[in-house]
Amino acid sequence: MKIKTVKATWLAFILCLTLSEKSESQKSTLPIAAATEGAPHVVHNVPYKLGNKAWMADLYLPAVTKPTSAVIVLHEGGWRSGSKAGSFEVGCSQLLARHGIAACSIDYRLEPDGGGFPNDVEDVENAVQYLFQNAKRYNINPARIGAFGISSGAHLALLAGYAPAKTFLPGRVTTSKIIKAVVAFCPATDLSKLEGAYVVQYMGELPDSKSPAYIKSSPLTYVKTGIPTLLAHGINDTTMPIEQSETLASALKSANVEVEFLPLEHANHFFALKQSQTCEFAMGKMLSFFDQHL
Repeated sequence: MKIKTVKATWLAFILCLTLSEKSESQKSTLPIAAATEGAPHVVHNVPYKLGNKAWMADLYLPAVTKPTSAVIVLHEGGWRSGSKAGSFEVGCSQLLARHGIAACSIDYRLEPDGGGFPNDVEDVENAVQYLFQNAKRYNINPARIGAFGISSGAHLALLAGYAPAKTFLPGRVTTSKIIKAVVAFCPATDLSKLEGAYVVQYMGELPDSKSPAYIKSSPLTYVKTGIPTLLAHGINDTTMPIEQSETLASALKSANVEVEFLPLEHANHFFALKQSQTCEFAMGKMLSFFDQHL
């Protein structure tokens, strides 16, 4: 896929963010299928697995005839909040689809409701499996699937893209064979180095670099099976230290895995959640990276 201009798609993204910020109650009723030429077709609440109300996806399908690439979009929220109907997730999915890349924005089990590690990773892998197995139905090329996430969603995107076969879903085709590239904004990459009750609640135990659970939960563990990765992280991030991305970028380079690292000046943990030149720059890089690798 040739790299395209991001100006028009960026305006659509800003429109979604601006409208959604007017009221929290409007998040699920955004004009995401606006009646404009070339607008994506949106399919809401597609169950990617049966048995839990969290196992739902919203599909944003470009107005194209040939099978297109696709990206799994994973929301932020510290593993315990957030949803596919969030303003950023809606705007990002619209941006991808208007750019010609299908977006599959999913919900997954959250820590208070049966989530926590590794259940949420299993949910993501099931969603990837669903998209792969139903690619023809949605006019998607199954050989061109990527993953994108921010914060805790970035952590899940990295695990789904890196983890070897049978790490999380024994007996299933590993998603690391399906996902071809991953973009992660301010991700957690080594949970044993993080402080805070939210990490303990998510993992169910205190941080410990020798703990099998913490080893399994950290993308750093799987750099040898890593895939092309774009990392973007605010230098002033006090929620998720930039060292999390720096360490992963260094490890990927040492393992000869293609990685692009964007340390963002004057940006904090929420750089992608507000209108700014930094956000526009990072989203443009995301589109270009997926154009190149999917």
